[in-house]
Amino acid sequence: MKNNKFTQILELPPDIRLQYLAEGNANIIYRILHPPSLATKCRLLRLHKAVSWISSYARLHAAYVANIQPLFTEDQLVAQELVRVPKGVFAQLNAELRLAERAARGMSSNDDGKAAPSPAVQPTSFSRPASRHSIYLDETEEYGMLITDMSASGTALESYDSPTTSTDIALEFKPKWLVQSPNAPPGSRRCRTCALHAFRLSSKPGSTGKKSYFCPLRLVSGDRVVVAKVAKSLFDDQVASQLVARKQQLLDCFTEYLLNSDVLSRLERAQRTLDQRGILGWAESSKVLSMDFLTATTLRDCTLFLRISSAGPSMPGEIIVEARLGDLDLKEPEPVKIAHWRETEQVLIDGGWYSGAAQLPDGDVVPCRLDKEHKINP
Repeated sequence: MKNNKFTQILELPPDIRLQYLAEGNANIIYRILHPPSLATKCRLLRLHKAVSWISSYARLHAAYVANIQPLFTEDQLVAQELVRVPKGVFAQLNAELRLAERAARGMSSNDDGKAAPSPAVQPTSFSRPASRHSIYLDETEEYGMLITDMSASGTALESYDSPTTSTDIALEFKPKWLVQSPNAPPGSRRCRTCALHAFRLSSKPGSTGKKSYFCPLRLVSGDRVVVAKVAKSLFDDQVASQLVARKQQLLDCFTEYLLNSDVLSRLERAQRTLDQRGILGWAESSKVLSMDFLTATTLRDCTLFLRISSAGPSMPGEIIVEARLGDLDLKEPEPVKIAHWRETEQVLIDGGWYSGAAQLPDGDVVPCRLDKEHKINP
């Protein structure tokens, strides 16, 4: 890999080899197989799709550096570094994605009339989710992002530059709204996340949603019993049964981290201070929202990635927790999004989802921290 001294942006080599790992609505994540240099150690490559709601990576990265990075310490964020991607790589990877789709449909490489992929594209060993078909990488993009590998198979914890660390488990979850919406009515018995969760469940009678659902206010309650229940719910939902022999030790460590997490405290504080008026505090005709509001909105939809590891022979018995926030591309103030945010908030207010007046069918409940506090202090 080479570094352009003028721009100080790393340039990936033309012979780079990548392995598909996962994808979301806007991005695809790849593991770098070659070259095995220090520049890609503990790193994955993130590339964005050709979707209308995503800005260029150069713009997203600039917004991240200016608005997100100052709020946290370096070891609390999934590191992201802008890198230049050689011409032809996006087209090659798109050919691989199409090949995977055709394989899933039981078709040969050009049964659908499209040109066969380049010889450089090898038969795929991954299965692309059907819901992701027909949306590909943006071939007009110039950049990608190197991000911290927070998977359980990551090479080593960056906080401990030692070959003795051995990752036992990887967890992830979205903390969501750690403070109540500024637009919630006084005396609300549901927080913003629980109000929306209840509203969505109302259209699915008999469903209680994900087993690991929890009220975000419980996460920052400071109550050990409450936080321990949240930790166990997340743990049971994501940790393989093979770890049952060490489960309690790792769970205790996870609980302790959540109780004393500086990153969650910073996240809660930033959400509270950056948005004190809510989306309804802006005029309905507003087409421009403040950068603080957009930052707060981004922080309400980020993901906390954790790796919990035994330290290895050099530190017997010690457990290490590495936790980093990711999914922090700044929200775009598109008119469609602004309208959706306003409509959602108004529905939750008018429909009684905040106040608790709106009840779920079949006796379903969403156990919100605010409701418990209201019952204790009516």
